Amino acid sequence: MIMFKYLCSFCLALLILSCSNNDDSTIETNINLVTGMDLRADEFTEPIRLGNPNIFAKSSVAYPNPTFNVLNIALNGNQNVQSVFIINGLKTKSFQDVDFSSILNLNSYSSEQISSESFEEFEINNTVDGVVVNLENYDEGYYRLFIETNNGFEWHNIYKGTPNIEELIDEWDD
Repeated sequence: MIMFKYLCSFCLALLILSCSNNDDSTIETNINLVTGMDLRADEFTEPIRLGNPNIFAKSSVAYPNPTFNVLNIALNGNQNVQSVFIINGLKTKSFQDVDFSSILNLNSYSSEQISSESFEEFEINNTVDGVVVNLENYDEGYYRLFIETNNGFEWHNIYKGTPNIEELIDEWDD
Protein backbone atom coordinates (compact mmCIF):
# COMPACT_ATOMS: atom_id res chain seq x y z
CA MET A 1 0.00 0.00 0.00
CA ILE A 2 2.85 2.40 0.84
CA MET A 3 4.47 1.63 -2.51
CA PHE A 4 1.18 2.45 -4.27
CA LYS A 5 1.02 5.87 -2.51
CA TYR A 6 4.62 6.66 -3.55
CA LEU A 7 3.86 5.60 -7.10
CA CYS A 8 0.71 7.76 -7.19
CA SER A 9 2.60 10.72 -5.69
CA PHE A 10 5.41 10.29 -8.22
CA CYS A 11 2.92 10.13 -11.13
CA LEU A 12 1.06 13.19 -9.87
CA ALA A 13 4.31 15.17 -9.55
CA LEU A 14 5.36 14.09 -13.04
CA LEU A 15 1.97 15.12 -14.45
CA ILE A 16 2.18 18.55 -12.80
CA LEU A 17 5.71 19.16 -14.10
CA SER A 18 4.86 18.02 -17.62
CA CYS A 19 1.88 20.35 -17.76
CA SER A 20 3.82 23.45 -16.80
CA ASN A 21 2.51 26.69 -18.18
CA ASN A 22 4.27 27.40 -21.48
CA ASP A 23 3.05 30.97 -21.95
CA ASP A 24 4.01 31.84 -25.52
CA SER A 25 2.87 35.45 -25.09
CA THR A 26 6.27 36.42 -23.67
CA ILE A 27 8.45 34.60 -26.19
CA GLU A 28 8.27 37.56 -28.58
CA THR A 29 9.96 39.70 -25.91
CA ASN A 30 12.75 37.17 -25.32
CA ILE A 31 15.85 39.24 -24.63
CA ASN A 32 18.01 37.26 -27.12
CA LEU A 33 15.70 37.32 -30.15
CA VAL A 34 16.78 39.18 -33.27
CA THR A 35 13.78 39.38 -35.59
CA GLY A 36 15.34 41.88 -37.96
CA MET A 37 17.57 44.94 -37.96
CA ASP A 38 18.13 48.32 -39.51
CA LEU A 39 21.09 48.52 -41.88
CA ARG A 40 22.70 51.91 -41.57
CA ALA A 41 25.92 53.36 -42.98
CA ASP A 42 25.97 56.43 -40.74
CA GLU A 43 23.75 58.36 -38.38
CA PHE A 44 22.26 60.54 -41.11
CA THR A 45 21.14 58.00 -43.73
CA GLU A 46 17.75 56.37 -43.63
CA PRO A 47 18.06 52.75 -42.53
CA ILE A 48 17.25 49.78 -44.71
CA ARG A 49 14.91 47.62 -42.65
CA LEU A 50 15.48 43.87 -42.73
CA GLY A 51 12.82 41.62 -41.28
CA ASN A 52 10.66 43.06 -38.52
CA PRO A 53 13.19 44.41 -36.00
CA ASN A 54 12.29 44.02 -32.34
CA ILE A 55 14.21 47.15 -31.49
CA PHE A 56 13.38 50.12 -29.32
CA ALA A 57 15.42 53.15 -30.25
CA LYS A 58 13.69 56.48 -29.76
CA SER A 59 16.75 58.65 -29.15
CA SER A 60 19.74 56.61 -30.33
CA VAL A 61 21.21 55.44 -33.61
CA ALA A 62 23.73 52.58 -33.93
CA TYR A 63 25.98 52.61 -37.00
CA PRO A 64 27.45 51.26 -39.16
CA ASN A 65 25.25 48.21 -39.14
CA PRO A 66 26.55 45.71 -40.09
CA THR A 67 29.82 46.60 -38.45
CA PHE A 68 33.27 45.10 -38.67
CA ASN A 69 35.19 46.47 -35.68
CA VAL A 70 33.71 49.69 -34.36
CA LEU A 71 30.09 50.54 -33.64
CA ASN A 72 29.06 54.14 -33.04
CA ILE A 73 26.08 55.17 -30.97
CA ALA A 74 24.73 58.63 -31.71
CA LEU A 75 22.24 60.23 -29.38
CA ASN A 76 19.34 62.46 -30.32
CA GLY A 77 18.22 64.96 -27.75
CA ASN A 78 19.65 65.60 -24.35
CA GLN A 79 20.56 62.06 -23.27
CA ASN A 80 23.31 60.75 -21.05
CA VAL A 81 24.55 57.22 -21.67
CA GLN A 82 25.28 55.43 -18.43
CA SER A 83 26.06 51.91 -19.67
CA VAL A 84 26.14 49.81 -22.82
CA PHE A 85 25.43 46.08 -22.67
CA ILE A 86 25.98 43.47 -25.37
CA ILE A 87 23.97 40.26 -25.50
CA ASN A 88 24.34 37.38 -27.97
CA GLY A 89 21.49 37.47 -30.44
CA LEU A 90 19.45 34.59 -31.76
CA LYS A 91 18.28 35.28 -35.32
CA THR A 92 14.75 34.19 -36.12
CA LYS A 93 12.31 34.96 -38.88
CA SER A 94 9.43 34.29 -36.51
CA PHE A 95 7.25 37.16 -35.35
CA GLN A 96 7.37 39.00 -38.68
CA ASP A 97 3.71 40.00 -38.22
CA VAL A 98 4.09 41.23 -34.63
CA ASP A 99 3.68 44.96 -33.96
CA PHE A 100 6.69 45.42 -31.69
CA SER A 101 5.93 49.13 -31.28
CA SER A 102 2.84 48.15 -29.28
CA ILE A 103 4.76 45.64 -27.13
CA LEU A 104 8.21 47.10 -26.47
CA ASN A 105 8.94 50.15 -24.34
CA LEU A 106 11.65 51.61 -22.10
CA ASN A 107 10.72 49.16 -19.36
CA SER A 108 10.39 45.95 -21.40
CA TYR A 109 13.51 44.52 -19.79
CA SER A 110 14.77 45.08 -16.26
CA SER A 111 18.31 46.23 -15.60
CA GLU A 112 18.88 42.98 -13.69
CA GLN A 113 17.74 40.92 -16.69
CA ILE A 114 19.91 42.87 -19.13
CA SER A 115 22.91 42.74 -16.83
CA SER A 116 22.59 39.01 -16.19
CA GLU A 117 22.20 38.15 -19.90
CA SER A 118 24.98 40.40 -21.15
CA PHE A 119 28.50 39.13 -21.66
CA GLU A 120 29.95 42.62 -21.95
CA GLU A 121 29.14 45.83 -20.12
CA PHE A 122 30.71 49.20 -20.74
CA GLU A 123 30.36 51.82 -18.02
CA ILE A 124 30.01 55.26 -19.58
CA ASN A 125 30.13 58.51 -17.67
CA ASN A 126 27.97 61.43 -18.79
CA THR A 127 28.41 61.09 -22.53
CA VAL A 128 25.91 63.21 -24.42
CA ASP A 129 27.59 63.26 -27.83
CA GLY A 130 27.80 59.54 -28.45
CA VAL A 131 29.69 56.38 -27.71
CA VAL A 132 32.14 54.23 -29.66
CA VAL A 133 32.08 50.49 -28.92
CA ASN A 134 35.00 48.30 -30.03
CA LEU A 135 33.76 44.93 -31.34
CA GLU A 136 37.08 43.85 -32.84
CA ASN A 137 37.39 40.70 -30.71
CA TYR A 138 33.78 39.58 -31.13
CA ASP A 139 32.74 36.65 -33.29
CA GLU A 140 30.78 37.25 -36.46
CA GLY A 141 27.07 37.12 -35.81
CA TYR A 142 24.01 38.83 -34.40
CA TYR A 143 24.01 40.80 -31.18
CA ARG A 144 21.61 42.93 -29.19
CA LEU A 145 23.03 46.23 -28.01
CA PHE A 146 21.33 47.72 -24.94
CA ILE A 147 21.94 51.36 -24.11
CA GLU A 148 21.08 52.64 -20.66
CA THR A 149 20.34 56.35 -20.72
CA ASN A 150 18.97 58.69 -18.09
CA ASN A 151 15.50 57.86 -19.51
CA GLY A 152 15.79 54.06 -19.41
CA PHE A 153 16.89 51.39 -21.87
CA GLU A 154 16.96 51.44 -25.65
CA TRP A 155 18.25 48.63 -27.86
CA HIS A 156 19.37 47.79 -31.37
CA ASN A 157 19.94 44.53 -33.21
CA ILE A 158 23.32 44.52 -34.90
CA TYR A 159 25.36 42.25 -37.10
CA LYS A 160 29.11 42.02 -36.58
CA GLY A 161 31.04 40.80 -39.60
CA THR A 162 31.73 41.57 -43.23
CA PRO A 163 28.83 40.05 -45.11
CA ASN A 164 27.90 40.85 -48.65
CA ILE A 165 25.02 43.30 -48.09
CA GLU A 166 22.94 41.74 -50.89
CA GLU A 167 23.35 38.30 -49.29
CA LEU A 168 22.32 39.70 -45.92
CA ILE A 169 19.22 41.28 -47.46
CA ASP A 170 18.40 38.03 -49.30
CA GLU A 171 18.85 36.07 -46.06
CA TRP A 172 16.13 38.12 -44.37
CA ASP A 173 13.84 38.22 -47.41
CA ASP A 174 13.69 34.42 -47.83
